[in-house]
Amino acid sequence: MINCEKLIMTCEACPSQWEGITDDGESVYIRYRWGHLSVRVNGAEIFSRQLGDDLDGYLSTADMLAITGIRESQ
Repeated sequence: MINCEKLIMTCEACPSQWEGITDDGESVYIRYRWGHLSVRVNGAEIFSRQLGDDLDGYLSTADMLAITGIRESQ
């Protein structure tokens, strides 16, 4: 499980994407485009899942967190 100290949505749709920093100081990049959700930590893909069809490019932050199990530090 990833705990993010900082997580910001940098684009809302086509793609929905987020950038952040883990509690351990590693960079996180999350992207949802073409119905595919991926999570990269320090450039290495650690999560990959096809969720929608090829035209899907929007995912809410709440849904992304629920699907990936990522938690935001308070």
